[in-house]
Amino acid sequence: MTFSDGAKLQRITKIDGSQSLACDLLVAEGPLSTVLDSKVRLDLDGHPLDVVSRDTLISMKASSGRPQDLADIQKLKDLDR
Repeated sequence: MTFSDGAKLQRITKIDGSQSLACDLLVAEGPLSTVLDSKVRLDLDGHPLDVVSRDTLISMKASSGRPQDLADIQKLKDLDR
């Protein structure tokens, strides 16, 4: 998926029986070249995985303004309670 500002996203979905997991991969170039400046390294079954920080994710979702992204922000904030 390519956005109007040139940012690129690749969505991967893993399906296991009746369950599914979607993972969005951002191409960190052009308008997204700085999103990984605040990356967080996680361990995924013994393998390092770099992800955007929570604050960066909230900022990215807020800038989109889409209803689902705004709902996601609220869910992230509810985790703090």
